[in-house]
Amino acid sequence: MAASGPQTLALKSFPGSVLTLPAGSQVLTPSAMETPALVRADLIAAIQERVCSSWAAPGALADQGPCQLLLLLPDKTRRQTASRLALDALLDLCERDQRFALTLLFGLGTHPRMSEPDLSAILEPQRQRRLKRLAVPVLQQTTLSSLSCRSLKVPDPRSPDQQTLTLQVPEPLWCSDLVLVAGDTDLHPYEGRAGSG
Repeated sequence: MAASGPQTLALKSFPGSVLTLPAGSQVLTPSAMETPALVRADLIAAIQERVCSSWAAPGALADQGPCQLLLLLPDKTRRQTASRLALDALLDLCERDQRFALTLLFGLGTHPRMSEPDLSAILEPQRQRRLKRLAVPVLQQTTLSSLSCRSLKVPDPRSPDQQTLTLQVPEPLWCSDLVLVAGDTDLHPYEGRAGSG
């Protein structure tokens, strides 16, 4: 809804804190809408087709050995629907086509590393067996326990005098041919706003 004048908004988890929004602000609220059911096999085929077509694109390094796929996944605090779908699609692809090799990287942000039981719950036994059979590395990146990184200097877009920023890029991101990200976008349980893995 668009407001003509300033309006206030209270957060559900902090009811005593009131935000004053400037005139013309829009507050978007989720609403239910019907979407057609998606067929799992079609989604898996679409993911595989996109990966194969990306690798076959002009300029791809198809003659340089297996395509190193990196699948970035959210941690245990997020739903795993999209993650499992993408992982199943890539495992199927790697099992039938030796041109592809897979690495999993869980992005944990400020959360601690996940334990073996946490990983088992997310991956489930049948996927763990497939990962082991294919010798897929399963990595975790967290600010509390970082992977080895490479430094990359980039122009600072905020700097008028062309200063640079130094980014620390985790080694798997640097060394992969294709990087895929899978995660669900969920409503925050308290705020009613969206957050994404």
